[in-house]
Amino acid sequence: MAWILARWDASSGTAFVARMNATARHLGLPGTHYTELSGLASSTQQHRGREVGLGVAAMRQPTLPRPQYRP
Repeated sequence: MAWILARWDASSGTAFVARMNATARHLGLPGTHYTELSGLASSTQQHRGREVGLGVAAMRQPTLPRPQYRP
């Protein structure tokens, strides 16, 4: 699935990884460096506490559905 997304979004896996790293820098995630598409490789560097910021940024995207909370 990551390969399909990479081809759709950036035309290649290499370009997509570069975009992932640029986005991490833009979001202020120092120490985060992706080395492949899934972000799961042992060579990928991430700080778990800072990755929460990535999730917060993702939820701000208007294309993602907002959860409906009911008391």
